[in-house]
Formats: sequence, C-alpha cells, structure tokens
Amino acid sequence: TASRFPRVGVGLPPQVDDVLRGELCVQILGIRWKGDPNTGEAVRYGGVAKIRWWGEKGPGMLLAAPEQTKSFDAAENAALWPIRADPRKFALYLSHLGELKLEVADVSGEGFPRRRAVAVLNLVDRQTTPLSDVEATLALMDVQHRRQVGSMKLRVLFQLGPDSQLLQSQQRRPK
Repeated sequence: TASRFPRVGVGLPPQVDDVLRGELCVQILGIRWKGDPNTGEAVRYGGVAKIRWWGEKGPGMLLAAPEQTKSFDAAENAALWPIRADPRKFALYLSHLGELKLEVADVSGEGFPRRRAVAVLNLVDRQTTPLSDVEATLALMDVQHRRQVGSMKLRVLFQLGPDSQLLQSQQRRPK
C-alpha cells in the first residue's frame, strides 16, 4: 500500500455533479514488452499508460508501471476517480462505456516513446457485475501492425460508501 494518498482524477461519470458516493481505483501492476529474436531485442518491463474516460474533457491520467514510477515524477502506478452517481446509474455508465481503453507506451531505452500499444479491459462481458473488483492481464496490441507486442497486468477496485478513502478524507476536513 502506498504511504501517500493516490492521485485523484475527474469525477465519474464525467460532468455529473452529484454527491460523492465512493471511488474507483485503477492500479497498474506491471507492463511486459515482448522481445524480438529477429533483432535481438530483449524482453523489457515498464512503461506508462494513459486512461481517459468516455465523456472526460481533459487529457486523461497518466499512470506508470511500478518499474517506471521513480523515473516519472508525475506518474504513480495507481489513481482514484470519485464516483458521483448512485451504484445503479454508475453501473449503467460502465455498461454503456463497454470497455476501457488504455494507451500504453514503452519508455525504456533511447527515444520516447519506443513503442506504443493499446490495452482494452472489457467492462460488459465479464462474469461478474459491472461494479465488481477485477484483476486482469491484458494484451498490448500494436494497432498499426495488428499484433500483440506485450501484456499489462492491472487491478480495478470499487469502493462505495463510508469505507471510501475519498469520503473519509472529506469527513476529516474542517468545515
């Protein structure tokens, strides 16, 4: 567990101004890039991922793989997004969203970024309800060449109600 409070993104669903109901946490657990035996390129670990929610007006949030957080001062491997809709409406937002796309970049070695890929977390066809925690290993797909170039492991956690870190911090603030 991180010693400091994670970064906080836009409220979800974006542009909904309702009371704070809880939070959604996304944590990057690791990014692995395949090697290439033809070029002698070795397997590499690390990278950054950008998350931008449907309806979000800003640039999104940049998260780093644990191996990368020391070299990217602005990026941590986890962030919280405030949930500002009741659970039923928020589950409906997630089901309409369908999938969460993460833009992933390999930032190791020379040049920035070295490789780019997209990872997709399906939010609809899961065996669980839309508000269930999930830990998944996702394929990193090179969109231009339509091939898998690596994998990313991430965790998505939902916390509604009084156990939410954001609600607890809001209650501790002096009025």
